[in-house]
Amino acid sequence: MTTRLGETWRSLRFLQLFVFTVLVLLLIPIQLRFRALGLVLILLYLNAVAVSLSAAGYRGLRWPFLAGWVLIAILKPASIAEPGLSTVLYVTSRVLVVLLLGACVAAVMGYVLRRAVISVDRIFAAIVAYMLAALAFAAAYEAVVAVAPESFALPAAVTAVDAPERLEVQLIYYSFVTIATLGYGDISPRLPLAQMLSVLEAVVGQFYVAVVIAWLVSVYAAQHKANT
Repeated sequence: MTTRLGETWRSLRFLQLFVFTVLVLLLIPIQLRFRALGLVLILLYLNAVAVSLSAAGYRGLRWPFLAGWVLIAILKPASIAEPGLSTVLYVTSRVLVVLLLGACVAAVMGYVLRRAVISVDRIFAAIVAYMLAALAFAAAYEAVVAVAPESFALPAAVTAVDAPERLEVQLIYYSFVTIATLGYGDISPRLPLAQMLSVLEAVVGQFYVAVVIAWLVSVYAAQHKANT
């Protein structure tokens, strides 16, 4: 019985990754005060993503993915240590984040669509891809703001001493609000590139939920009904 439960739990790796992603997002505000916690969470999250990719049959991506994140972890602090190159190094780190998360989304969607049989884990894999896409757009917004700070109308709290960290939190929040098309309006794009990226994310979010998630759930329900 214990062995069967263990096998079932291991087969739901993307459900685990979904739960972990939600926990990381909820703990993001705490990271502003306790930066060591942020580092631990990032390391754990990267490992969880790498393990999930391995489980999805993309073992070859695991080490390049981790190597890419090590490079990002070096570039981001380097942007602070080298004021003359700060913008270039920071933007480079954000572009790498977009590329790596984009590769993860593509790999996860390959896993989701590879077989005709839809499982619960594949549905959660699709949800994880949706959340990773939102994080990728957030990194793109961070790169845009680094080049043109006036790209977004932001809350006044972002002008505090810890502005870079607060800015990243605000843009992650904005990205998820945009991809879900909630449109609270407390943050708004002002320059054309930021506006077009926001439009693209909103369109991707709408069609993803309406087409991909809806299709997966309907096929899973049909399969479950046929097996009962």
